[in-house]
Amino acid sequence: MFGGNFEELAAFFKEKLGDNFAYLIGAGSYGIGKGVTAFSDIDFVLVVNNINYFEKCNIYSCFNKIKDKYSLKIGGVVVSKSFLEERNPNLLTLDGKIIQSIIEVNLGYQKIFGCDNQKNRLPIFSESQIREFSLKESRNIYNMYMRIVTREEISIEVLEKILHLAIIITKLSIQASFRTCVTNQEILKETKKRMSKQVATRFSDIIFAKNNLISYKMYDIDKLNTIFSMVDGHIEYIIKNSILS
Repeated sequence: MFGGNFEELAAFFKEKLGDNFAYLIGAGSYGIGKGVTAFSDIDFVLVVNNINYFEKCNIYSCFNKIKDKYSLKIGGVVVSKSFLEERNPNLLTLDGKIIQSIIEVNLGYQKIFGCDNQKNRLPIFSESQIREFSLKESRNIYNMYMRIVTREEISIEVLEKILHLAIIITKLSIQASFRTCVTNQEILKETKKRMSKQVATRFSDIIFAKNNLISYKMYDIDKLNTIFSMVDGHIEYIIKNSILS
């Protein structure tokens, strides 16, 4: 069981990667320390000094060991320290999780682990950059959603994927529309604050469904289709009324 001990996780990477390890940025539910469920992934950003073929193999071997140890999905992403410290890095080429985590670190939601220097030079995002990133990432995730629903048959596994995507799209929509950082733990509150009661109620049902997936394994296909229709309606509303408006 992973209890959110990122210091322990950082020490593991430091031992295995040696001088290539720079630091670890906490991400997601465990990083915030709220809203953790039995289905929560271990999310983090691993910052290293060098990313070549040999180091990549070593890094992903570490990811697999963590996955085996905690029996949880690993949502880790890797970025080079030198890239983050460039004067004007092309931020929109980065993985969305890296950008979101940096935004949350700068606002004090997430922390840096595994190094003595807590003043690592991370990029500072302007409101316009947060909006640009949020719009771009929302469209990317919507395209991912469309690939899933057009290529895969409905199942509990597919439902889990689209519930997750619905939550991310909603968070990014609020960030893009209101230029404010939204953590996973604050999405429902922000949705109630920023959107209509009907949308907020539907989104509350989506979060409930995501947090109670295990009970849906007993459901028949008609029930899964009902849940899917709810999620699909929510995503289409968000895209048409928020992201693309």
